[in-house]
Amino acid sequence: MSLFSAVKDYAPIIGGVIEAGGNYFAAEEAASGSDRAQRFNEFVYGQNRKDLKPYRTIGTAALRDMRDIYMTGSKPYTASPGHDFRMREGQKAYDRSGSARGMSMSGRQAKELTRFGQNVAADDYDRHFNRLSSMAGVGQVATNTGVAAGNAYAGRAGTNAFNAAQARGSGYAGVGSGLTSGINNYLTLEAMR
Repeated sequence: MSLFSAVKDYAPIIGGVIEAGGNYFAAEEAASGSDRAQRFNEFVYGQNRKDLKPYRTIGTAALRDMRDIYMTGSKPYTASPGHDFRMREGQKAYDRSGSARGMSMSGRQAKELTRFGQNVAADDYDRHFNRLSSMAGVGQVATNTGVAAGNAYAGRAGTNAFNAAQARGSGYAGVGSGLTSGINNYLTLEAMR
């Protein structure tokens, strides 16, 4: 028996094995691609979390200060650095104005100065609350961005896992189909002899 006739006799089985191997390796490569995509998505998500962390931290600290100053009172409010400057400049202006009108140290002058000081303090208090609210908003936006990134990551992770499983399953089915096809072709040829 020559090599050609031996190969010719087993060609259907050899073809089936080659087809099965091709299906297997194609499926493994597709699944490996999905796995690589998953690792990259995981890296991107982790980097997003890392990049957003300072903003979340600022927002959390601002919320804590808002709670402690404005809700529980456990942290006393201290005036902003700009408060003292505004008070000094305002007092100078009232003193000059009162002196120019001859009302320095008058009851009216003291009343206006008291009202001015109360308004500066109230404005400073409100501005501080608004600054904290703004910083808390930065944290909220960062948190929402992180949640959106997490949801997108979860969707991509599910898709990648599905694609990898589908590729492997398709490859395994192809392996079975290729071997079955090769064996059936061989048996058909043998039956015809």
